[in-house]
Amino acid sequence: MTQTQIILIIVGFFVTLISGGLMGARLNRHFQLKDRKENEEKEKKPDIITLEKIQDEQEFVPVGDGKHYVKKAYKKFLLTNTSSKNIDKCTIIFAFDKYSVIANCNVLTPKGAYQCILTEKEIVKHAFSIKEFNKQNKIEFSFEQDIQDIIDNEIGFENFWDVFLTDCTGFEIEKVAGVQGTIEGQIGS
Repeated sequence: MTQTQIILIIVGFFVTLISGGLMGARLNRHFQLKDRKENEEKEKKPDIITLEKIQDEQEFVPVGDGKHYVKKAYKKFLLTNTSSKNIDKCTIIFAFDKYSVIANCNVLTPKGAYQCILTEKEIVKHAFSIKEFNKQNKIEFSFEQDIQDIIDNEIGFENFWDVFLTDCTGFEIEKVAGVQGTIEGQIGS
């Protein structure tokens, strides 16, 4: 072997070592940045909690002698933690139209009454504090509404309802159509 060949072998060895190392480092950095962007996008998306309307009925109930009737509505909702996280504490607010008066409200939880407590009760708004709402947990809300008569000049929506999730960052409530009736839209926290 000549001296020129030995120098070319050594230079080739260093070029291979440097270029391979640089290319490996460059590819590694590319995939790390790509993975970091994907993880940041996932963190920006809120986890979803599902609220399904499973009953929405209106009827006239006879009062007294049977000649007078009162308009009533019955609504039942099923709140499910479909997210990938357990929720330590949050507040859910149900709001109804101004023609409704909530006559009766029942809550059915898997862990008992301490998990969901009625914290604020108004004529058309009920707020519930929920604790330890674990993954795949379900809470059922039932409302019985007395519907008042609409005066001719009044403007408003009859049989309207909406739901809001507060004190719960990183979570969003999604309203899902149940067996009876349809629900549109998605409400964020």
